[in-house]
Amino acid sequence: MADNKRNRDSPQPRQVQIAMCTNAIGRSVRLYTEVFGFAEASGEVLYGEGLARMQAVGNTTTCLGWWLLARQPFIQLELFQHEVPRQRPLPIDWRPNDHGWVRWGFAVPDFDDCLQRLRNFGIDTITDPMCFSDGVRRVAFRDPHVGTVVEILEDGPDLPGGSPPHYFNNKPAILYSAVVVPNIGSARDFWIGTLGLEEVSSDVLHTAEMEILWGLPGAERTSFVVDADGTFVEVIAYQSPIGKAKSPDYRLSDQGLQNIALGYRDRRHLDELVSRLDSEGHTLNSPLGPDNGAPTGTYTAGHDGTSVEILTILSDFDEFAGYRPKPASPIKAMLEAITR
Repeated sequence: MADNKRNRDSPQPRQVQIAMCTNAIGRSVRLYTEVFGFAEASGEVLYGEGLARMQAVGNTTTCLGWWLLARQPFIQLELFQHEVPRQRPLPIDWRPNDHGWVRWGFAVPDFDDCLQRLRNFGIDTITDPMCFSDGVRRVAFRDPHVGTVVEILEDGPDLPGGSPPHYFNNKPAILYSAVVVPNIGSARDFWIGTLGLEEVSSDVLHTAEMEILWGLPGAERTSFVVDADGTFVEVIAYQSPIGKAKSPDYRLSDQGLQNIALGYRDRRHLDELVSRLDSEGHTLNSPLGPDNGAPTGTYTAGHDGTSVEILTILSDFDEFAGYRPKPASPIKAMLEAITR
């Protein structure tokens, strides 16, 4: 079992990606860019044995990937829509207390206008906006294409961790991701002891009363929160209502929140993390690439099955890897001009 303390001999990794599988990637890109203001970075058709092995989805895969940016550096949204293997839908009775990645949240500077755009897009929120003891207005909705919960917070100095700096102009700010686990003790060993993230106050993001936002009023849960170098990861175990475990045949290509990525700028820190994972009995889906300065990464999991990608990307590769916004599309501008 890992020492339940942050490993201070090496820097903690940073949350650099929130990955999700959507059943309509075009609609998802429109939702997050037009309604919320995320910036497009890049998009590609991805295929082959390498990605299939990394995601453990079979012998080969074909999918469309798209990358969007908030205003912070070195963190992105990653959208996938798999054709091979064909994406399977989230269970119709899925609830946000079921095991796995269930929720993520971001802050917007124009909260009221944002909610109006969301309504215009045909999406209702789970509750009306609510304000709790921290003074921050919040609301949540079920993403119609990913299927899981998204929380929107009003930007300002009272945000958990404070209002993030504006690196990419007046964009939204990613605040956290949340995962539900069956056992909080073993999860703490993984996130703090093995991955090396630093635990902060368990109510820095949410208190029990806020469970109403995603449709779980009165829920009983234990949780802890780790600081992922500027954003947070919230780890929750529900005692009531008890959520379902993932189906034994679940694949990372299925609809829903896929995982998050933890990353470094220095390859040697990734190698140190891989060594710790190996010593704790965690497997890697695929080996890392050669240590030649190029981006490299793989997927791993906690003993409870929680999927996490780990990677290294030098800043020289930020544009290539979808960490810099791309110029506005002249084709989109042309089509918009035609419809005026």
